[in-house]
Amino acid sequence: MDYHLKHGNLKVAVDCIANAISTGRGDGRKWIPPKEVVQTFMSSFEKEKDVDGAESFLETLAKVEDVILGADVFESLICTYAAAGKTSPSLRRRLKMENVEVNEAAKKLLEVVCVE
Repeated sequence: MDYHLKHGNLKVAVDCIANAISTGRGDGRKWIPPKEVVQTFMSSFEKEKDVDGAESFLETLAKVEDVILGADVFESLICTYAAAGKTSPSLRRRLKMENVEVNEAAKKLLEVVCVE
């Protein structure tokens, strides 16, 4: 996974995460990606302006019961939308559903991203 991240192969790196999540640990426990790994992925998606990749990654994470997508993840997602010049009218509602409060900078970007 690290190799693919370093070389910009985000799709393959996400596939590695998905495989690790579905396979779990050798002792039968679930594998949950560390917060640092999640943030590295989100930063990479933002840098690449890859909204679809970021959304796909979050869908993969949503399959793990114990993963809580915090404000930092959604702030990065909002920045990714803004960097890509894309809009998502439902993003504000999604934040409410997830009970996530983002920082002031992300709130300002939401004004641009959440155009109805």
